[in-house]
Amino acid sequence: MHRKWLCISAALTCLVSQAAFARNIFVTSGDSANPTVSTINVQPFSFGANTGAISGGFAVLPTSNPQKFYLISRSATDTVLVLEGRFPNVAVTKRLQTSGGASAARVTPDGRRIVVVGPNGVAVIDTVSDLVVVQMGVIDAGSTPVSVATSVDSTRAYVVSASTGRVTAINLTNNTIATSAQLNINPSAVSVAPTGVVYVSGQNGIVELDPVTLSTRANIAIAGAAADLQFTTDGRFAVARNSATFSSRGAFLIDLLNRRTADIQNLGFTFSNIALVDNRTAYGISPQGTLYVLSLGTDGTFTAAVAQISGANPGAIREIATSGELPRAQSLILSVGQFLYRLDTTTTEISEPVFVNFPGNLSVVSPLSSVGAAGVLSYNTTQTVASGTTSLPLVVQAYDASGLPVSGTSVQFTSATPGVTIAAPSGQTDASGFAVTTVAIPASITTGAITVNASIANGQRSATFTINVGDPALPGGGPVTPPGGTPLLTGLQIVLGQGQVVSENFSTAFNAEALQVRLYDSAGRPVANSPITWTLVQGNGSVNALSVATDIDGFASANFTASSLPGGVSFATNTIRASAGGQEATFYVTALRRLRDAPGSINVQVVAPQDRIINARTGDIVRNAIQFRIVTTLDSTPVPFVGLRVFSSSGDSSFAGVQCQGGTALSDATGLLSCDLVVGARQGSINLAALVGSVTRFDFTLNITLGLPATARILGGTPQSGNPGSASTPLTVQFSDAGGNITPGAPVTWDIPALVTIQSIQRETDLNGQAAATLIFPATAGSFTVSARSGTAVATFTLNTNAVAGSINKTGGDQQIAIVGQAFSQQIGVRVLNSQGQNLSGATVSFAVTSGSATVSTPSATTGTDGIASTAVTAGSSAGPVVITATSGGTQVTFGLTVRLAGPAFTPASFLNGAGFQPGISPGSIAYIRVAGVGTGIRGSVTAPTIVGPLPTRLADVEVLFNNIAAPIYSVSNINGEESVVVQVPFEVTAGAATVTIRTAGGGSTTVENVQISAVKPGVFTYADASGVTYGVATRPDGSYVSASNPARRGENVRIFATGLGQTSPATGTNRVGLDNQPVAAALIVGVNNSGTRLVSAQSLAGTVGVYVITLEIPANTQTGPNQPIGLAVTRPDGQLEFANGAFLPIQ
Repeated sequence: MHRKWLCISAALTCLVSQAAFARNIFVTSGDSANPTVSTINVQPFSFGANTGAISGGFAVLPTSNPQKFYLISRSATDTVLVLEGRFPNVAVTKRLQTSGGASAARVTPDGRRIVVVGPNGVAVIDTVSDLVVVQMGVIDAGSTPVSVATSVDSTRAYVVSASTGRVTAINLTNNTIATSAQLNINPSAVSVAPTGVVYVSGQNGIVELDPVTLSTRANIAIAGAAADLQFTTDGRFAVARNSATFSSRGAFLIDLLNRRTADIQNLGFTFSNIALVDNRTAYGISPQGTLYVLSLGTDGTFTAAVAQISGANPGAIREIATSGELPRAQSLILSVGQFLYRLDTTTTEISEPVFVNFPGNLSVVSPLSSVGAAGVLSYNTTQTVASGTTSLPLVVQAYDASGLPVSGTSVQFTSATPGVTIAAPSGQTDASGFAVTTVAIPASITTGAITVNASIANGQRSATFTINVGDPALPGGGPVTPPGGTPLLTGLQIVLGQGQVVSENFSTAFNAEALQVRLYDSAGRPVANSPITWTLVQGNGSVNALSVATDIDGFASANFTASSLPGGVSFATNTIRASAGGQEATFYVTALRRLRDAPGSINVQVVAPQDRIINARTGDIVRNAIQFRIVTTLDSTPVPFVGLRVFSSSGDSSFAGVQCQGGTALSDATGLLSCDLVVGARQGSINLAALVGSVTRFDFTLNITLGLPATARILGGTPQSGNPGSASTPLTVQFSDAGGNITPGAPVTWDIPALVTIQSIQRETDLNGQAAATLIFPATAGSFTVSARSGTAVATFTLNTNAVAGSINKTGGDQQIAIVGQAFSQQIGVRVLNSQGQNLSGATVSFAVTSGSATVSTPSATTGTDGIASTAVTAGSSAGPVVITATSGGTQVTFGLTVRLAGPAFTPASFLNGAGFQPGISPGSIAYIRVAGVGTGIRGSVTAPTIVGPLPTRLADVEVLFNNIAAPIYSVSNINGEESVVVQVPFEVTAGAATVTIRTAGGGSTTVENVQISAVKPGVFTYADASGVTYGVATRPDGSYVSASNPARRGENVRIFATGLGQTSPATGTNRVGLDNQPVAAALIVGVNNSGTRLVSAQSLAGTVGVYVITLEIPANTQTGPNQPIGLAVTRPDGQLEFANGAFLPIQ
């Protein structure tokens, strides 16, 4: 599908995905009992580490977190293990249970979901929370699912069940079934191309499916069984190994454009492993461990040759995986016994081996980049779409100069055509480098071409898409289902003659059944007078006519005559291809050895049903309804590709549609011939004839009763929008069985989000097969889906709760400073609440610069589930204040930011008390100033270098001036990114507004006006303990510091320390140390336990600058305890009190 894929076989599990580091390899135990996971570095190629995990681990998947991975195992208890750490040193941190072991797993392109399938069902894991959001057995995706793939937009998972012959699409946004479809082949694997189209492969065929509806777009015939498809980066081809053990055709090349296949030359074996390198090259491993290079021709040819390696032959190769760069993998990793090698795919040079302590499975993790798009892959660039419908996904994938997928780069899709709707006009590439959208074509546009342009990485790269509006004819087969119609046959279809059995040297004419095809156009009309070319692709014999024109009804026929069989062979399979205008149909005819003069024959044994009675419902496809075992009469060898055709022999034409799915069933490698019976819409009991190999007939009884719901038709209620608390219009659906009969009395299961209230609901269909529900829109804004299920039918309704904002509040980013031209360090954010005070998700918030010089990265943002929306802000070219207004639903808040020139950055709000850190300073006080640009190159603090002597007025090349008076500096710091300078405010500065200038040696000078100076601004020195309680710095009479283990005692005098108390008597001055008996001039009050207490003294602390000591009495009757409050206030010149910050003391 995309470059994040997992392919699982007996010999290989390979992953190409994202990480934020160099390419790395995980080696897992696979089927062995070894519980170890080994890590290997690709650059340089070397051993990393071993980690204990679990036995049975077969793959490691990455996430969008570069230091988190998921180990997938077959264990039923610890199915998924979370590995965390910086590669190569990872460790198991969590073990997740999914209610069953895994057989396959996929990670979505965005890295946010992992989908696991196993014998017990499907599980879904959220990689952000590490929660199993869906346990196995909850979602009905058919019994024993065997394969899973994910959509390019990460919204869907596709799961295949071989036993039920079904493919199921799971909506990963609400973890419910979106839709499902029965298949006309026995499926074994599902894959998604980078175009978004779904392919299901199995025995003798590949089915191409629409990614939304799962309707069949085309059937592609193959001679064998295709494993998982690997897609070329140009989207043109897919390669797959042949998993059919009896075949000598080792691999397939599928031409996705023309829907045809090319077999590789007869090598006498099937490849055990294939790895695709680029659009023209793949590598494969023979069962003996020989490395082959596979060449993909632009004309659809497919050849293989033994790979030439420059260097020592490594020996028998166990498995291979590529390094996954785009558009071409640079390396191939080889697993040989207990060693790994790296092969350069350009030079074919092989590395020295790296030892691992066990042979295991490979998971190669490819890195993820965010450095800019050097190239872009684009898919579905030209497509034809019917008027009034929606296009296939428009897909771009960005990669950097090293071929690594680029995550987080911007993508905008635009079109100049009026009326078209682009589903996601703007966004970012995901963890695999993908960005995806679709285009809805209005009914008003019936013809013509629509151009959609994609701009990637702000115009660094671009892609152009052309959507032709018209008839989207699908060559190569169908059926195609038009809106409101029944399936149409299109292209070249087989009518008769498939899977015949003839004796050697005999013709199909001997069976009175020629090889017959019928040619249809895209509207399902027969095509007359069109030449049909007949080609013997494999086998020995001849076709009587190499080119035959279709008759007036579109039919054309030919007969095949088998040649003599070589000695020792009891049968041979011959492949004949009919083709017309790039469309093909493939026939298989089995030639049997004659026994003397008697014709060759087959032995046909009825396997099921033994009583030859079949009970079914209308519209059913009964899996394995009829089964035969086919062997040669001569030596009992199983015979593949023998056909089975069934038909009603009751003479009632209304049962003409009863047949094997696909028309003719073919036997497999074991000779088992199984018919999945298509029952039709008519009820009743009929005689059913089964014709094997066009030569042997059996009769069965078929009893048909009314079927279960298989289709759902929405009659109303989608899409719709409503305000929180309002009632929806009824969600109405009608269910019918597969034959189109309405199904009254059928149980209906509604999947409704937990936040949605039900007003009324029908859980059983009425006489018209209808059911309806009326809902109350939830308080949370945004889109949600509701599903109604009955039988195998699912109807999905889309609803949207309008975002109605009640209030909007800032969450962060206010009062920041940034240098001109640079981004502010934090995003500005708001939380939007509804009228009930709840977080409002899905609300639109606009961010606009209403004054100043700046730009916002997201002018319009949508709130998440937490009600928060945010945007990054970049300073403009002019310094000064910036005001940004955030608005939602008529409510707004403003952010005040500052753009500064390159130099110190601060505002009047940057000045704090140096003891209590509350806003405000005063003459002589210690001031803590937050200043960006003063601590460049500093880690920690730079303090005055002298133990005694005056404080410097220049420290670490920083100067601070208040009204041009230099301030003494205590320290310059840069701690955890916060830069600051601590100074004494000069006593010469008077109360009022001051002008402050800060100079640095390399950053220039910045001056700020209107810094407010108070007459006094007391602050008590404090510290916080481990629990966060703020204690005052205090000493007892013996000079020891008060602490929890040394509490103050009742009745004793303790000393606390403060700044900002103003002038003393005798007067002190700037940068002067305190003297003994130098009391504070202003009046003070002190308190303990919220009551006044005796002030013993308040004076300068001798020998210090800007620090005062206050001695107070602990009352003899005060309350004791570990956290008792103390208080300090100073009388201002106007007679009012100025309180200091609060603090606590432990008192005993």
